[in-house]
Amino acid sequence: MELTADVLKIREPERVCKKIEAFIGSKVDELHRDGVILGLSGGLDSTVVAYLCARSVGPDKVLALYMPDKDSEKRSGEDAKRVADELGIRFEVIDLTPILEKFDIYGLLPTRILGSKSLAGWFFSSYYKVTRALGKDAFEDSLMGTSNKFAGRGIAYLKTKHRVRMVILYCRAEIENLLVGGAANKSEHLTGLFAQYGCDHVADIMPLQGLYKTQVRELASFVKLPQEIIDKPPIPDLLPGFKDEDFFGPYQTLDLILFGLENGLPVGEIAYQLSIELREVERIRRYVAKSACLRDWPYRPDLTS
Repeated sequence: MELTADVLKIREPERVCKKIEAFIGSKVDELHRDGVILGLSGGLDSTVVAYLCARSVGPDKVLALYMPDKDSEKRSGEDAKRVADELGIRFEVIDLTPILEKFDIYGLLPTRILGSKSLAGWFFSSYYKVTRALGKDAFEDSLMGTSNKFAGRGIAYLKTKHRVRMVILYCRAEIENLLVGGAANKSEHLTGLFAQYGCDHVADIMPLQGLYKTQVRELASFVKLPQEIIDKPPIPDLLPGFKDEDFFGPYQTLDLILFGLENGLPVGEIAYQLSIELREVERIRRYVAKSACLRDWPYRPDLTS
């Protein structure tokens, strides 16, 4: 098996789109809902989900919530509004800042000391890179329990935002009898790049969870998303300057590593074919193994014996 971009290529994008659209529509009918609600961030994944939902159940039955806080980038809101307008779906903005202030989330990290939100984003991005270079991977540690108080406060700072979004989505979903659509992709799901019990983890449907990030981008081109959104660097939009690829490098390489691991290729063979260091493949393998605790939840005692 050769690990080239071709192995990730979607052979029949139209068929895949129709299958996902049929899945969305069938779940709306099966669960007796009046439509779909989703969090629209202005990023690639949620925009693809918005497009597929609108094509499936009709724009008038889709509600998109953009839920920023004071750390969110201005462009994210502009892109989300543009997508909603182009699709003709309902769109609302809910500012999370007052809610997060009630939890004292902004007091967890010294962003004020650092002087600006952009500098704070750079600092935490650098923190993950430096710890990885020193052999003490902060992201890997975050996948399981950590006694590092600074890391714990940072995890709470970032992940609480996603959990609040999940609560708001379900509140509105129950009020309006809507199905909650999530936008997680396979790359995030396998590596643990999501907040457990957050909006990127909990939903009624996850239409893209069977697709790697690079495949989602390919589908985005097929359904003719705005090119600016397709080309935009993937960001969690939790702090300015904080990017997905700070955790594991380019998605193209990550997805090929994940594909190789899923198909049973030895880590040495994957490293050789991709011309990368063995330790990089081992790192991704550990992410997959350690993030299993986030996917296999909740734990229950065996009471059968």
